[in-house]
Amino acid sequence: MRTVRQLGTSSDGTQVKVAGMVYLEDQFMRMVSAGYKAAATEAGANYREFNCNQDQAKETQTINTYVQDKIDGIAIAPPESGFFHRSR
Repeated sequence: MRTVRQLGTSSDGTQVKVAGMVYLEDQFMRMVSAGYKAAATEAGANYREFNCNQDQAKETQTINTYVQDKIDGIAIAPPESGFFHRSR
C-alpha cells in the first residue's frame, strides 16, 4: 500500500488525479476541503474539488464525471445521517 507521499505519479508515470467533495459551505467543510487539497499537494497529485451544496443530483453527476475522467481517488465528506432522505 502506498502512502500519501508516494501517490504523485502512477505506475505508468502519469500524474495521479484525486478529488475532494464536500456538501456545505461552512467553516468546517472549508477546513475539510483545505485538508484534502493539502494532502493532494503534498503527494504531488492533481487535485479537483467540488461542493454539492446539499444537492444529491449534483453530487451523483459529479461522481459520474470523475469516474469518466478516470480520477484515481475521490474523498467524500459524508453528510450527516438522513441528509438526503426526504420527509414524507
